[in-house]
Amino acid sequence: KMMLSDNGYGRQKMLCQLTENALLRVVLVDERIFDFANQNKTFRDSLYMSGVDVYDDISKLPDSESNGIDPYDIVVIHVGILSKKGLTDSKLVQDYVDKLKLKYPFVILTSGRGRPQNVSPNAKFIPFSVLDQHFRGIPHQKLLAVSALMKALSSKEEER
Repeated sequence: KMMLSDNGYGRQKMLCQLTENALLRVVLVDERIFDFANQNKTFRDSLYMSGVDVYDDISKLPDSESNGIDPYDIVVIHVGILSKKGLTDSKLVQDYVDKLKLKYPFVILTSGRGRPQNVSPNAKFIPFSVLDQHFRGIPHQKLLAVSALMKALSSKEEER
């Protein structure tokens, strides 16, 4: 049971988190979660209804909607997908992330083997286990996942 303080801060914080969770549009670019979603219609529909899309390839990210508004606020990409596209050097990966940041406010990389060497210290990173835990469960837990994604840090931020 969440404890709410006398001044209402806890209630206001929860309201802000729920609003943020409802409004943020997330896309996951990961083959495992994509395959899982394709094998489970209930899971796939649940993600879609909560504003989460899943792709298995970065080329499927849309350029922008017809109204000029980019469709996602948070883009999470598995590093293995970047490697398959030839982005194996940390400078190439960072250049690609910087290009995406021009359109999408938050770009976060993920991997199941810790922070790979081809991920620049400037890039935000989150372990795949966190995504797997929150997004592949039924029901998925977008509230907890978005909270974890918003706390993702670059290794330079971790040093502070």
